[in-house]
Amino acid sequence: MLDQLKLVKVLYKELPKTFEVRRDFSLLLDEQVRFSEIEKLALGVDKKILKKIGLFDVYEGKNLEEGKKSYAVSFHFQDAEKTLKDEQVDGIMTKIRQELENKLNAQLR
Repeated sequence: MLDQLKLVKVLYKELPKTFEVRRDFSLLLDEQVRFSEIEKLALGVDKKILKKIGLFDVYEGKNLEEGKKSYAVSFHFQDAEKTLKDEQVDGIMTKIRQELENKLNAQLR
């Protein structure tokens, strides 16, 4: 039994020395738009420091136009080597917003 444990390789990744930065968008979208489309567009803007995109709220119902829905989306940024500056993250968020507006007809709420 101990011989089998020798065959197991332990893989690890060092924890980053920098903090994660999170930004959120609340978007008004056509109801047929999927979250995967938002992910794809955002990752097309930046894959280096944009580490994760999450959907944390979906709303459909009254107070929205017919055929529309609201998504609350989080964007998580992290650079393993240096602390991110607001200007750097804000620039990427502006590009993501422009892509969402131009390609998915999204509106910030």
